[in-house]
Amino acid sequence: MKVHAKAVVIVFIILITYTIIVVSYANKKKNTNKEDNNPVVQPTETPEPKTVQKEYPLNVILSTTTMLGYSDGVWEENPTYEYEHKDFDVYLDNNAYQHIRIIYDNSWHAMDPDRNFIDYEGDFTAIKSTIEYSRRNQDYVPLDATNEQVIKEFLDSKNITYNYDTLNKHVMIEDFNKDGIKDYIYVISNLFLDDYTGYDSTFAYVFVRSLNQNIMIFEDTYKAVNALSICNPYIDQFITVEDHLSLLLGCSYASAGGTKHMIYEMTGKTVNKVLETAAN
Repeated sequence: MKVHAKAVVIVFIILITYTIIVVSYANKKKNTNKEDNNPVVQPTETPEPKTVQKEYPLNVILSTTTMLGYSDGVWEENPTYEYEHKDFDVYLDNNAYQHIRIIYDNSWHAMDPDRNFIDYEGDFTAIKSTIEYSRRNQDYVPLDATNEQVIKEFLDSKNITYNYDTLNKHVMIEDFNKDGIKDYIYVISNLFLDDYTGYDSTFAYVFVRSLNQNIMIFEDTYKAVNALSICNPYIDQFITVEDHLSLLLGCSYASAGGTKHMIYEMTGKTVNKVLETAAN
């Protein structure tokens, strides 16, 4: 009897173990089928949005890699503009070439109708436009006694010491606010001089004298001589489009600091900066 009871217990244990294994297997298979019916969706990387090239009725490419667009009285940077295989009006060394091809290979190149490169030494400007425009390059006039007096009085008002003879100084005449009266635009700096005798700071100023009043366009100063953190300004050109007269002012930094561009417009006795690009 004892042996028979022991055998029954063993069989009972085996049956329980078998039942547990069968139930566990069935549940596992059920869960597997459920996962197959509802597969886990792995997250995918969001594709980068494609850059949409904005169309402007007027595009300007300058001597660096600066690209500008103009539309409805507004100037903007236009770095995605596709300039290859398009005809531009190109201005080199005060010479104008209409509807010619340009390419870029570390610097700008313009090709004549026979696809020969056109040599130039100065700045490069290329304009493609579907609207009428006019352009005037920098045209500095000789400094006379009146201009000298204006410059000295202006610098004296800034309470800085300077040496007039070694100053970088230029003046251009333009009816900037289009009131029918010529304005004088002065560019003054002591950037990158060989001799800083007579100076106690580094400075750069651009101002317009209109109706015997000086109106500031650009200024930057540093309380030490021969500072390299200031850019040297120069009048790049004037562009008139849709009755808007815009001054494009270039500003070059030392060494590999690059050149930035600023665009100004004048109404009455107010000058507004409408755009400033990064230096490149």
